[in-house]
Amino acid sequence: MLEKRRLGTAGPEVGVIGLGTVKFGRTAGLKLARPAELPSDERALAVLTREVFEADADGADGAGGVGGRSRYDFSAKFIRASLEASVRRLGTDHLDVALLHFSSSVDDVAVLKAGEAMGALAEAKRVGLVRAIGASTGSVAGGLEAVRGGACDVVMLTLNRLSMADAGAAAEAGARGVGVLVKKALASGHAVVGGGGGGADVEGALRMVLGTPGVGCAVVGTTSVAHLEEAVRAARG
Repeated sequence: MLEKRRLGTAGPEVGVIGLGTVKFGRTAGLKLARPAELPSDERALAVLTREVFEADADGADGAGGVGGRSRYDFSAKFIRASLEASVRRLGTDHLDVALLHFSSSVDDVAVLKAGEAMGALAEAKRVGLVRAIGASTGSVAGGLEAVRGGACDVVMLTLNRLSMADAGAAAEAGARGVGVLVKKALASGHAVVGGGGGGADVEGALRMVLGTPGVGCAVVGTTSVAHLEEAVRAARG
């Protein structure tokens, strides 16, 4: 059995390995260690049916995209429409977790402090459309703002062998009862390519992330069933 952890005090219980699906919808603009191409529908379905952990129904970076690239709209109107569309596509009446998604090109601190985007998520939570809310941040300052701002039940931070700058935010999140998801746990492959990308290297990289105080789940992006199974074995190890 894969170990499970609860995401803070308000988030759901999840497996310590999650599936990131950004590469199901686009490869443009991703800083991957190896070139990648979009998977066929059959290959994507094989990964999803093998073990479903976490899926972003809107594609990459939270706001859909045009021409294979992300765009960002943090208005309350767009966020509500995006949440309602996700619920329809997933065939459910609510989302367990909904996150604002930022990249390093977006001023996450300014958006979080402005309050409109988090306010929209808070309203969606109030009416039962979402169970837990938060932010996937793009900067160290943004991570700390999300943890300390008081509105986030869950945060998604970047942690891997090449970058542990968000470790302080993760530990503080744990102390405050805020759940922590980790993105780029393998640094888009860069954290393991140097070591050959083998099982032992993946295991060491993932165990380091999962051993970081406050961390609930490491989200690993892949379009390969074999790589997903490798990540699960590494976490079990």
